[in-house]
This record gives sequence, C-alpha cells and structure tokens, in this order.
Amino acid sequence: MMKKLILVFSVAALAGCSSSDEKSDSGSTSSSYASPKKSSGESKVSEEAAMSTSTSMSKGAAAELSKALDSKSQKELFTQAGLILAKNQYDPQALNALAIHHISKAEWGAARLLLEKAIEKNKDVAGLYNNLGVVAIRGEDNLEAGYAYFKTAYSKDSKNANVLNNLGSIYVKYLDY
Repeated sequence: MMKKLILVFSVAALAGCSSSDEKSDSGSTSSSYASPKKSSGESKVSEEAAMSTSTSMSKGAAAELSKALDSKSQKELFTQAGLILAKNQYDPQALNALAIHHISKAEWGAARLLLEKAIEKNKDVAGLYNNLGVVAIRGEDNLEAGYAYFKTAYSKDSKNANVLNNLGSIYVKYLDY
C-alpha cells in the first residue's frame, strides 16, 4: 500500500512539474521549457517569478519579450532582450528569458552566467534562484547546490508554484516527508 501511495505522489509531482502556470504580474503566461537531457522531474524553469518584479520595462516590452520566448524565435528573443538590456543591463526579466533560452538548448554555462548577473542587482527574485537550481541539477548534476538554490528561492517567495514543485519533487524522490 505504501509503495502505491509513493507512486501516486511521484506521478502527481511529475505531472505538476510539466504543467504551465498562468499567473504573472505582466499578464503573460509562463511556460515550462524542457531540456534535451531528461531529469527525474525535479526541475522546471520559471520565467514567471522574474516577471513578477518591478522593473523599468514597460508592459509592452514585457509582453513582446514573453511572446518572443514562447515563439522560440531566437532572433526575436535576442532583439527584444537587447532592447531591454540596453536600458538596464541587469533587467531580471530579460536576463531570465535569455537564460531560459540557453537552458532549453542545454547551454548550462551561459544560463548560469546570465542568472548570476541578474542576481547581482535583483537579489529578491525567486525565479532567478529557481532557475539556478535547475542549472545545478540538470546541467551540473549537483543536487546539493540545486536544493540550496531552491531553498533560497523558497525563502524569497514561498508561494511560487515552480519553486514548490521543484522542492516537492526532491522531497518525494528522496522520501523526505
């Protein structure tokens, strides 16, 4: 009976990680971007958390950036992010969008650099730490670092669904209830 219960919770956690969260202050939807390397379900990329910060970017620019990321048009994404970063080189939404693009291409080093640059001036954005956790687990196979980033993201925003899914997946995987 216990094994069935664990299996049900594991499947529920994995299904939760693959769903998309439609909540965002900028009015755009956030999506899950899977990498070519399969993981055991403990990580999902969150652009929604970075978009929930107040930035100097207009809602139109935020919508265009989100649209470019969703369309997976590299040229459009780089154009929109470049326009935003020309005004604020530490814009968390633009840097996070570029990091998501690199994560989807399994370019872990580039994603890490972009996220670390964004964190330099935006230390309270949970989505940036969440995505660093994804890079640590998927790209660097470092569960301890990923867990630490997820815990930091949780301390910044304890209601962020992506952070909760990632932490929950780790807890379920290692039977830490």
